[in-house]
Amino acid sequence: MLDEEPEICVEILDNIMKSLPLAMKEFAPDGGWGEGPGYWAYATQYNFIFLAALESSIRHDFNFLEMEGVSETGFFPIYITGPIDKTFNFADSSDRVVSAPQMFYLSKKFKNKTFAWYAFKYAFFSSP
Repeated sequence: MLDEEPEICVEILDNIMKSLPLAMKEFAPDGGWGEGPGYWAYATQYNFIFLAALESSIRHDFNFLEMEGVSETGFFPIYITGPIDKTFNFADSSDRVVSAPQMFYLSKKFKNKTFAWYAFKYAFFSSP
């Protein structure tokens, strides 16, 4: 699309660069998310798909991955999942474990095998 409609792409990216930091600052200070596990999964899914697309298309992530709490956010679903595969269900989320393939991306980016373990373990659980 950048080749065919550069003006539109620049406008879209400009708007994203203004708004994405507002959402990503919510990971600070420790990677947590204020709206519960289901909303964490929803927010991170699209967030990290976008960052992966930036990396593959223009070879730059604009340092979003360096924002406070981002490298720790993969711990959020792990820490709120109990031994019977139920989550601490606050902020109107269900108690279902979140299936989060974005954890594979986080595992690779932050060299943390625990994130990939979680993603694989819960790959076939239904997402909220």
